[in-house]
Amino acid sequence: MTNRKSAGRRSATTVASRAAASSEWLRAGIAELITLTTVIDTGTRTVVARIAVGRNPIQLHATPDGRFVYVANQGSEEEPANTVSVLDVARGIVVDTIRTGAGAHGVAVSDDGRYVFVTNIVDGTVSLIEAASRSVIATFAVGQGPNGVTFAPGRA
Repeated sequence: MTNRKSAGRRSATTVASRAAASSEWLRAGIAELITLTTVIDTGTRTVVARIAVGRNPIQLHATPDGRFVYVANQGSEEEPANTVSVLDVARGIVVDTIRTGAGAHGVAVSDDGRYVFVTNIVDGTVSLIEAASRSVIATFAVGQGPNGVTFAPGRA
């Protein structure tokens, strides 16, 4: 694929290289880059790749450095999934799958990129993932059906 620009739109090649280089651009342009498991060439508005993740991906969040995207795989009501896929943005592949609670749903990444928070809508919990080890280091009971989650840095 050639690297081309047209009418202010970025090609998929430009998207991948810019995403790897600039987390600010990635956060602002994540909808242009990945819609769940689909990579879009925004110059032609065509699908250029699909990245297979877990069952019924629902929400995603990029790390501050723009290198990874965490995708919650919710599954279905009848058969909830319990995984988060870790996508390597530059390579366009899943590099890890992390087991969380049932019905993985909401995703947020801490401002320093050290932690990932995932709501588990069926279990009524939030999983705390350490990004460096890509493992769940704590699970918090939060009540029935937690949906979205956000991260707010500590205040002095």
